[in-house]
Amino acid sequence: VLASPTVPMLAPTWDEAVDDLFGALANTGPFNVSGHPAVSVPCGSLDGLPVGLQFVAERGADATALRAGACWTATADRPADD
Repeated sequence: VLASPTVPMLAPTWDEAVDDLFGALANTGPFNVSGHPAVSVPCGSLDGLPVGLQFVAERGADATALRAGACWTATADRPADD
């Protein structure tokens, strides 16, 4: 299982223009194209904005990706939002 940030940048606020929408797909897009199952789970916040963590498994191992996400969600000791 591969773990990585869901997106490579902070989430924009509603007031910010998003200059590079495709940049937000840099970490998820390759797995959508390759057919690798992935799941994103919350892992805290930074500057009041949500941060996601994705788990990617081998092709055909959907249950493995889901299990990794479920394990993280059940056991992660996440600090309070800052």
